[in-house]
Amino acid sequence: MVHDAIVVSSESGYPLSLILMEEGEEDWSNCLNAFMLAEGLAVMDKSIPETDVPESVIVWSEFEDEARQRSKGLWVHGNAAGALDDEEDY
Repeated sequence: MVHDAIVVSSESGYPLSLILMEEGEEDWSNCLNAFMLAEGLAVMDKSIPETDVPESVIVWSEFEDEARQRSKGLWVHGNAAGALDDEEDY
């Protein structure tokens, strides 16, 4: 299977982001990143202001919220990542 890698750069000094999706796919909601959020295998970086994040990525928070509500993956024991919310290096 062939995948495209999209590198999202920001002039604001935040780290680069890598988005992995199947070759030819144009909907960022069908990428590996969104799947990992939906399965509770990843969390979104809350330290980056939404103004510095592409609109296609902001909607991924819905996938993370759904995983949290359904206690999937790292959310199986509630807000298992809650300690991360208080850390600056999240």
